[in-house]
Amino acid sequence: MYRDMISIKDKNLINEVYLNMNKKMYKFALIKLKSDSDTEDALEETFFKITKYINKISELDCGIREAYCFKILENEIINILRDREKSSPIEMEKINCLTSYEDEYSFEDNSETEDIEKLKIYINELSDDEKFLMDLRFKQEMKFKDIAKLLDITEDVAKKRSQRVIKKLKSYFKIGDKGAKIE
Repeated sequence: MYRDMISIKDKNLINEVYLNMNKKMYKFALIKLKSDSDTEDALEETFFKITKYINKISELDCGIREAYCFKILENEIINILRDREKSSPIEMEKINCLTSYEDEYSFEDNSETEDIEKLKIYINELSDDEKFLMDLRFKQEMKFKDIAKLLDITEDVAKKRSQRVIKKLKSYFKIGDKGAKIE
């Protein structure tokens, strides 16, 4: 239905998004869902929504576009986990802490493994919004201007939130207590 109404330019963008992101999205979803069929369902719904909202997506810069598409996927994963919960109880923690940095990053320098392990613990203590902000800033390497546009906030607010999260992580390291209070 939607493919008949899509311009050639938008069809090319959908193909580009699919070719560039399908494998990363599949791996991400499979780690979270631990099921091939659920992963395929999540990707199918994600690309259906990408196709449906391609006009909005085409207006985004590349870095923002990828983060936006992954947010659609993340929401689909949450929906599948909620559906599973209805049929058999699951830990809400799996939904609340969807973005687990332990799965996302692999570190090769074994000389700093203790600090890296601490950092993983401290990152997982952040709120979902803080994790998402750090993901956009450091993993996606987005500029504050792009983050602000994506989150519908000012660039200064994006910078300040990022600074607060970094300050929080630094205090966790300094004090060595993940429950440290940040002013």
